[in-house]
Parts: sequence; structure tokens; C-alpha cells
Amino acid sequence: KGANMTTYLSLPGRCLVLMPGSDSSGISRKISGEERRSQLREIMSKFNIPEGVGYIVRTASAEITKTALQQDLRFLLGIWKEVKKRGQTMAAPALIYQEQDTVVRFLRDHFVTDISEIIVDTQESYEQVKSFVELLPARQRKVQVKLHRGAKPIFNQNNVEEQIESIYQPQVQLPSGGSIVIDPTEALVAIDVNSGRTSQKGDFEKSIFLANMEAADELARQLRLRDLGGLVVVDFIDMRNKKNIKDVERQVKGAMKRDKAKVDISRISRFGLMQISRQKMGAPIEKGSYRRCEHCQGRGVVRSVETLALYYLRRIQTGISRKKVQRVEARLPLDVGQYLLNKKRSELADLERKHYAAIDIIPRPELKPHENMIDFLAMPQAKGKDQA
Repeated sequence: KGANMTTYLSLPGRCLVLMPGSDSSGISRKISGEERRSQLREIMSKFNIPEGVGYIVRTASAEITKTALQQDLRFLLGIWKEVKKRGQTMAAPALIYQEQDTVVRFLRDHFVTDISEIIVDTQESYEQVKSFVELLPARQRKVQVKLHRGAKPIFNQNNVEEQIESIYQPQVQLPSGGSIVIDPTEALVAIDVNSGRTSQKGDFEKSIFLANMEAADELARQLRLRDLGGLVVVDFIDMRNKKNIKDVERQVKGAMKRDKAKVDISRISRFGLMQISRQKMGAPIEKGSYRRCEHCQGRGVVRSVETLALYYLRRIQTGISRKKVQRVEARLPLDVGQYLLNKKRSELADLERKHYAAIDIIPRPELKPHENMIDFLAMPQAKGKDQA
């Protein structure tokens, strides 16, 4: 894919996204209610916005006041003025604008009124959060801001490390005993719903419905946490009751409303499959914390010792028959080399007799399963200098 570069600039704020060089204006589709949307359009039309600067009213503006919108607009226009000034006066190459730090960016993009408490572990972060909360409308200022002072790290104190680690696991447990298994592939993300021990006193259909309803909530949460995008295929447990199928579809759509990414959700097919198209916001979170396994290259499995031993035996047989070879030195992974010496010694001896060559199998503990060094040494040209 091409470089992540554009001339369509956007400066995000808490309430607005400013788009210099664009004349377009819009309101987030997640702000429902035509009356509120009309109010926001009217408020924005009264502001003095320079020509050639567009904007998008963000979802966070659903309950925001005119004063807060004006403050955010003034702040973003000030940034754009400074960016233009630096771009015209600084000698290239130069950094003319940089996104705000993590704390401010997180609050700006992810703060919702459901949050009742924010805990930070540095005085600087504490001041930043307090300043952010003071800018919120009066009814949203109930959130408590606390400074962590304990000896234990803030993540360990609140069991955040365990929760972070859980988002890298393929299986996620559901409250009633079922589970979902998430398997990202090159083409799509596959999610399988399992009923597990889910039980409703012998009512099989009700048990399946409960597992699917819990899975609908959890899969929406996991897609956000893991930042998985593209095509997502969910294999729900088959249901016979059409009302239950519609309820599960409604549950998925309701759970996905909290997602900032654009999503398109299909109905559940007769095979129990639902397709979800989710906007890719960036690389999946797993790529920032894990690297591809050097042994299996991301497949999750490696070839068995027996299979590798036979593969290398065939390579030795092919090489020794095509050339005037007097000696073969095969440096192989430890377990593969030992297998050949212990289980395939007669085959090696037959090759040596047939081709009048010596075969040395050298097990090397430092070699990975897919690594090897096989040298076919030809007869020396000079007389009297035979290799041992």
C-alpha cells in the first residue's frame, strides 16, 4: 500500500475537526435527531470561519454548548494560523506541527460521559486531565480525577496488565460459560461462537440464544480493543427461532454504535454467518507488541521431526546422485540430525555404498527447525590429495 500521506489536512479537536483547504462541512452521523443537527448547523453558521476552511462536528458535540464549540473552533484556527506561519517561514526540512501527547489525545478522542473516574500516575498528567475536565459542560464534570501515589505501578494495582494481555489471546470467555474464538487471517477476521457450558435447565434454544447475545456484545468490544478492521465474519450458533435471530442482529448493531470506526453489518445468513465490514483505523494492536515467530513464520505450527528428516534425506539423495560428490556434510537441527542418525542409519549407509561417498550428519543445537547447511563436496582435481 502507498505511503500514509495526504494534502487533505485535518486538525482534530474535542468538538470539531478543522479541514483547511476544504469547503465542505458536516455533522457526525452518530449525532441522531434532526432537531439537534439543525441546532448545530445554525450555531456553526454564526461563527466567523475563514474561507477555504471546512469542518466536521464530532460526536462529542451532541450535548455541547455554543461557548464550548466556539472555544474549540478558536483553538483550532489558532493552530492552523501557527502552522501556516511556520510553513512559510521555516527552512525545509522542518517540523511545523505535531499531534498532542497521549493523555490529551486519548481524552479528546475517547472520553465519554459514562466515565466516572480517571486515575493518573504523574503530576503533569493530573494537571492535563484537570484542565480537560474544566472545559467540559457542567453536567459532564462529575468525573473524579485521582493521582496514584502507591508503591505498585498503576497498571498492576488495577489489574490492567492482565486485561491488556487478554486481548492478544484468541479465546475470550463469556459470562455464562460460552466463548468466542477470534482468528485474524490475511483475507478476513473469523470469529467463532461456542456455547460451552451455557445452560438454561435443558432449554437448548434458550441456551444458544443467550450465548449468541453475550457474543454479540463481546465481539463488538473485542473489535474495538484489538482494532481489527476489514471484513469480519461471525459464525453464530445456529438458531431456529426467527425472533431470536433478529434480536441477535439488533444486539450487534446496538453494541457497534460505540465504535468510532465506520461499520456496515449484514443480516445473519441461513448458515448462521454475519458479515461486518469495519473501517481500518490503523495496524492491528497486536503488531505493535508482538513479532512474527521466527520458527513457524506466523503459521502457529512447525513441521514434525520425521517430516523434516525425510525432507533432508531426499535432498541428500538428490544432490549425491547428480554430481561427482565424494563427501556430504549436513549440518541440521539437533533433533532432526539425531533422528537421521538413529532411525535412518541404514538408508544413509545404502546411499554411501551406492554412490561411493561419505555422508556426515552433524546435529547442531543452535539451528532453528527450518535452518540447515548441506554441502556437497566434489572430488579434488589434484592427484594424491583425497579428502578423508
